[in-house]
Amino acid sequence: MTDLAGTDQLAPAPARKRIASASDVRLRKRYRAERRFRAYGIVALVVTTLFLAFLLFEIVRTGWPAFTQHSVSLDVDLKADVIAPDGKSDEASLKGADYFPVLRDALKAAVPGIESRSGERTLVRLMSNGATSAIQNAVVGNPSLIGSKITLSLPLGSSADLYFKGSGTSIREETGRGTLKVAEQDGGILLTASSGDFAADLARIKLALADKARALGMEADRLQRIDAAGQVDRIKELRAEADVLATRARNAKGEEETDSKLPSLLVAVNGGLVKLTKLTDTTAVGESLIPLKSMSETRPGDWKVLTLVTPESNRKVTDLEVAFLEHFRQNGHVQRQFAWRLFTSGDSREPELAGLLGAVAGTALTLLVTLVITLPI
Repeated sequence: MTDLAGTDQLAPAPARKRIASASDVRLRKRYRAERRFRAYGIVALVVTTLFLAFLLFEIVRTGWPAFTQHSVSLDVDLKADVIAPDGKSDEASLKGADYFPVLRDALKAAVPGIESRSGERTLVRLMSNGATSAIQNAVVGNPSLIGSKITLSLPLGSSADLYFKGSGTSIREETGRGTLKVAEQDGGILLTASSGDFAADLARIKLALADKARALGMEADRLQRIDAAGQVDRIKELRAEADVLATRARNAKGEEETDSKLPSLLVAVNGGLVKLTKLTDTTAVGESLIPLKSMSETRPGDWKVLTLVTPESNRKVTDLEVAFLEHFRQNGHVQRQFAWRLFTSGDSREPELAGLLGAVAGTALTLLVTLVITLPI
C-alpha cells in the first residue's frame, strides 16, 4: 500500500516534462532579460562617456586660448635717477618707486618717432597694468640692476592679447606694382603711384558703399511697409543717405574718403605706416601712424597696401593700436607663453591678470568643511 501511495503522488511523465519545459522557458526568459539589462547598462555607460568626452573636449577647445598669454619683449633702461632718485635701494623704497616712466620710455624706444601725447597713451594702453609690476619685481629681486639696461618680457593688455589670438581683424596684403612717390601735404602724406595700384582698393570701397546704400534702402522700405507712426522723417533720412551713397558708388573713378565704418587701408612704406583717408586709383592722402624714415621715392615691390578687413568701428583695437601691434610682431618682440598666472593669481579687474587660485581655494575649503561635518555623521 505504501508503494502504491508513493507512486500515486508522482506526476505522470508527460506532466513532469511540461513542468520542466515551462521552468526552462522562464529561466531562459530571465537570462535574456538579464542580458538585455546588462546591454542597456553598457549602452548607457557608453553614451554617457561619449557625452562627457564631448563636454570635456568643448571645454578645452573653447577655453584653450585662456591657457596662453602674449607679451612683448622690450629693452628696459632702469635709470637710477627715476627708480632711486634719492639713492635708496632698500626693498621698501624700491617697491614705492614709480616705474611708469621706465615702461613708457621702453615702449617709445621700441617704436621710434612717436612724439604725440595721444601716440604715447595708445602705446601704454596696449600694455597690461601688470607690466610695471613685472619691472618692479625684477628690480626688487636684484637691486644691482639699477642703472643698467635689461630685456624683459612684459604682459600685454587683454585687447592686445585677444588681437594676437585672432579676434581682431584679418589683414590682406598687396605689394605695390609701380613706383610710389611720397611727399608731405597739409600736415598729411601724399602718395602717388605710377600705376593704378589703388584701383582695386577704390573699387572695394565703392562696392561697400553700394552695399550700405542697399541696406539703408531696405530699412526704409521696411519702415514704410509697417507704416510706423512717427517714422516719416526717419524714412526720408534713410532714403537721402542711401541716394548719396549710391551716387558715390556709381562714380567709379571719383575720389573717395574712408571712415571707421569701412575697411581701413594702410600703406607700409619707408619703414613707416600711413593710414589712407582719401584715394583715387593712382593717388592717396593719409596720416602717419608710424613715422616714415624718409620721404624718398620707393621702387616697385618695396611698399605694400594693407587692408584691415573688419571696419574700425567693429573692432576693440583701433587702427593705431593695430599698427603698433603689427610693428611689434614684425620686429620679433611678441612672445606667446603658457599662462601660469591663470593658476597662481586670484580675482582681478584686469582680465589678463585674473586667475583661478581664489576659486580653487574656495572650492577646496568648501569640500573640506563638508567632509568634516558629514563624515562623522
